[in-house]
Amino acid sequence: LELPLTVLDWRGRADQTAELELLARSERLQFDPAQPPLLRLALVRLDEQRQQLIYTHHHLLLDGWSNALLLGEVLQRYAGVEVATHQGRFGDYIGWLQGQDAQADEAFWRAQLATLDNPTLLAQSLAHGGSGSSEYADHRQVFDGPSSEAFNAFARQHSITLNTLVQGAWAVLLQRYSGQQTVAFGATVSGRPVDLPGAENQLGLFINTLAVITQPQAAESVAQWLSRLQAHNLELREHEFTALSDVQRWAGRAGEPLFDSLLVFENFPIGAALQQGAPEGLSFAVPANHERTNYPLTLAAVSEGQLSLTWSFLCSHFEPAAIARMSEHLACLLHAMVAAPLCALGELPLLSAVEHTRQLREWNPPPKAATEQSVHQLIAAQAALRPDATALIFDSSTFTYAELNQRANRLAHRLRELGIGPEVRVGLAVERSPQMIIGLLAILKAGGAYVPLDPAYPPERLGYLMQDSGIALLLSQSWLRKQLPQIDGLPVLELDREDVSYLPASNPVNLITAQNLAYLIYTSGSTGRPKGVSVAHGPLAMHCLAIGALYGMTPDDRELQFASISFDGAHERWLTPLVFGSALMPRDDEVWSAQRTCEEIERHGITIACFTPSYLLQMADNIGEAGRRLPIRSYTVGGEGMPKHAFDEVQRVLQPPRIINGYGPTETVITPLIWCAYPDTQFDSAFLPIGRPVGERSAYVLDASMQALPVGVAGELYLGGEGIARGYHQRPALTAERFVPDPFVPGARLYR
Repeated sequence: LELPLTVLDWRGRADQTAELELLARSERLQFDPAQPPLLRLALVRLDEQRQQLIYTHHHLLLDGWSNALLLGEVLQRYAGVEVATHQGRFGDYIGWLQGQDAQADEAFWRAQLATLDNPTLLAQSLAHGGSGSSEYADHRQVFDGPSSEAFNAFARQHSITLNTLVQGAWAVLLQRYSGQQTVAFGATVSGRPVDLPGAENQLGLFINTLAVITQPQAAESVAQWLSRLQAHNLELREHEFTALSDVQRWAGRAGEPLFDSLLVFENFPIGAALQQGAPEGLSFAVPANHERTNYPLTLAAVSEGQLSLTWSFLCSHFEPAAIARMSEHLACLLHAMVAAPLCALGELPLLSAVEHTRQLREWNPPPKAATEQSVHQLIAAQAALRPDATALIFDSSTFTYAELNQRANRLAHRLRELGIGPEVRVGLAVERSPQMIIGLLAILKAGGAYVPLDPAYPPERLGYLMQDSGIALLLSQSWLRKQLPQIDGLPVLELDREDVSYLPASNPVNLITAQNLAYLIYTSGSTGRPKGVSVAHGPLAMHCLAIGALYGMTPDDRELQFASISFDGAHERWLTPLVFGSALMPRDDEVWSAQRTCEEIERHGITIACFTPSYLLQMADNIGEAGRRLPIRSYTVGGEGMPKHAFDEVQRVLQPPRIINGYGPTETVITPLIWCAYPDTQFDSAFLPIGRPVGERSAYVLDASMQALPVGVAGELYLGGEGIARGYHQRPALTAERFVPDPFVPGARLYR
């Protein structure tokens, strides 16, 4: 066979570096495995003293060790030195493979696979994939001399290889990125058996890819982990001849990958072979390696004075920016491991100093002083400032702020007479009407905490809520008494029959603090027994003030209060308008069609309303058919995720100035995260984004050890700051499990 050799003279040519890169990657230097030879050379003269050799071959032909041997022999011949004849041929290796114990090998790998629940596919752990291109790109990472020497010194001190150190950091990174306890990645081994004479001097493809399946333990120290990994690697050496296809088959994933990343550690660098074999007068620069594998990500490590990593990645799977960040995270882990060998793995930092500052300080600034005034005090202030302004609209009736405040005050004084005060819980089961709003406000003014009870709920659920909450009093209406559960010893105040006209209309003296209970509301119970969530006055007032400011609410706004009071979002939407002097219109108990809702919005000039996404889509259908516009300036959606197609339809038909997506569990005081969309807003996710924290809140995405994760990596959402509940009513163990200490703010808590 004739070896293809291209000789080019580029002396004086501009931009040689870019042109050489194009030449190396050009199609004419690529191979068809069916057409030998699988090796080609190009020699480019750059000036009078320098030439560039582009040496390209298919991996079927040679591995890295063989490349170094081959180039060394070529240089020997170049220098006129006789090349020694070596023992053995590649066929001897094939015979050695056939003599291995296949049953013992299979048993070993099946035991390894038993610990791996799922493949470790790093690309799927990132929020955004690549560009869709089938091309590969490279990112080169070089550690400086002091860092490289520190890595080598650490390896020597702890009796491990540099390869084990890099593997150990990579396994921890994979665990953090993927969220898997057991991770897998590929590692190449020389594959040259020590008991096969002459194997170290033979040319061919001996190299093999092994599945490194391992589970870094968060509690074990760096030194313990690396020692265990070193022992594991030695154990793998006994089975390094196993074909990866067999391992995949034993895993029940024939033809499917167990991992998408490969770590290659060059233990016989070509650069060293070139320097050692170069005759006098000939010198070589550090060779640039453009090796390609069939894995989406390959890390090729070389230690030639300085440790360098070449990240070769498939552009359809990874973005260059994501690879650059990942390389920084690997560097952070390596430096941290070397600096603190006794540190627990779960405490190793993954983020760079810049990322750490951005996530923990800039995005989550230190908390300010807790909110002092309560919501009922803020509403009373509006009544004093604008007594004649409309506060409530119900059908054809209206109530001014003065009327609302006075009615609530009189009822609050009556509740005080009945012993209602701080930490005393009062149930409210009434029809949707002005009495519902007056009753809720009166309980707060009395210093008590309300427990919202929707009369439409099944009696069994209502009975459970009334008994579990331990309410001291029930506010209701005479015509509802028969359909409500009868709780022995529970007094009931019928609002339609109770005369409070003789009581003072003045604001009761405030008895509560920010830490006192404002309301106790129950979760749906879809995952088990409903849980009572205790919300204090401080977080509630903070949330309403922050939400009203974000909405830009003014006395000119009119809000339709649509949701059941058993839904925590309803309490944001009846309190916030009144805190900001807006008019509030609760709907009645009838089931409103989309058509009626649109008519009521037009009739009363509603500017703000909150609906579920599915109901808002019904309204869009109705408006689209009627061809009219609504006066709403801001829609809020919540209670369920809104698909992008639904959002696009609502934008097209309703043409709202703004859509707000409110997200958050009940335990974090209604909607701690808000995302705002305007007419020109675009997003590429399947559902509306959940947005950013509102008010004095913090939000973190953490791993299983509560370490911060990089942007774009999936983890568990933790919410904190002032806006979280006190905990679960009468369930201290569950409270301790879900409300945990904030590792970043001393004395604070997070909800997980």
